[in-house]
Amino acid sequence: MRSVPALAAACATAAILAGCSNDTAGSGSAPELPAATTEATASEATAEQAADEPERNERGNIVKQLGEEAGFAGFGGQVGDDTNVLFAIDKVEVDPSCDQYGMAAESDRTLLLHVRVATGSSAETASMALGVLNPYSFSEIDANGVTHAAESGMCTDPNASITMQNFGPNQKYAGTLELIVPEANGSLILSSPGMEGGWEWDY
Repeated sequence: MRSVPALAAACATAAILAGCSNDTAGSGSAPELPAATTEATASEATAEQAADEPERNERGNIVKQLGEEAGFAGFGGQVGDDTNVLFAIDKVEVDPSCDQYGMAAESDRTLLLHVRVATGSSAETASMALGVLNPYSFSEIDANGVTHAAESGMCTDPNASITMQNFGPNQKYAGTLELIVPEANGSLILSSPGMEGGWEWDY
């Protein structure tokens, strides 16, 4: 039985960045992601562009390209304000080399996501990042259209994992996220408990 991190429950208060609205806004500028360090080119979309109502697919997810920013706000947040958490998945490595003491998946495939995160001024919203960006929030759609829940892996360096971070306000992070899924290619869905819809990437 999978154990979803306790912080995932806090994500019931989170709203998709481009789909939330509230009368209360932050007083500072919106957070900015750290520069991409992988081959993927980060999206040039600004917070103002992201504020437009996003287009969702038939599963209710916002479709993203690798390197394109996404994000969410908690209660009291508003699209594009200084309380949001932004993130981007820049690259997906399939079956990467394992760490010295790592263990590859026996029959499934390992995906290593390269992730950047930027938090805003709200410590409460920043603390939700770990509940959103963890392996158990992901699922994979295979070539037959069947959705499979992702699991956590033990192949790559755990010290590089974004899940090792203690997300605080007004900070930037970069790291990896290891998933175990049935197939090497497909679509990834990220959707935490309590969220209406989520995000989706083809890889």
